[in-house]
Amino acid sequence: ASETRGAGRYFRATQRPVSSGPVFQRGGSWTRFEASALVGSELVNQDLGYSTNIFQTVTARAEDVGFGEHFGARGAFFVSQYLGAEASYTRTTTEFEFSVTDDEGGVVVFEEPLLQESREVSLSLVVQVPLAAMTPYAVLGYGWRRSRVSSGDPFPASAPLFGAGIKVPFPRIPVALAFDYRRTAYPGGPGAFRLSEGATGEATVSALTMGVVFRLGALH
Repeated sequence: ASETRGAGRYFRATQRPVSSGPVFQRGGSWTRFEASALVGSELVNQDLGYSTNIFQTVTARAEDVGFGEHFGARGAFFVSQYLGAEASYTRTTTEFEFSVTDDEGGVVVFEEPLLQESREVSLSLVVQVPLAAMTPYAVLGYGWRRSRVSSGDPFPASAPLFGAGIKVPFPRIPVALAFDYRRTAYPGGPGAFRLSEGATGEATVSALTMGVVFRLGALH
């Protein structure tokens, strides 16, 4: 009997504790520092306005960016398991189509689209909830974008941004996959996200990305 009681105490002492409840409700690990590389696509919804004179009206339309033409890197620092700050850099190439409405010649569409290259940096607040199977998160911040159309002069634009996503950790290695959506609404008027002087309408840019997150030191 004494041997049986001893074996029971040994079994209980060596058995690992198991969290109760479904896996999606259990707390998960988190890290102070995270670095990630991302790739994705941008969805462009722009009222770019138009430039006009006494004879012609010029309008422009943006094409959605294909997957892989939007990429960059992010770094994040978390002061607790729920709250952190993030810095981000992205580069995007976008094609734009132009049409010209001539009072005498009708509508003419340029066959060769113009290519716009944009580089953006942003700073954001990150709120997350680490769970055993995934970490949902939301971001709220501000972005600064500098763009150039073909060989034209570069021009700046800036606006608030927000987004949401999830991080899915790999077991036993400090790596996770991140999937997120971010939206930035650039205002119209002077300094707007635009193709050229005179085209200063509003622009809404949405990005869908997939990233590989490197977790530097897991905590619980």
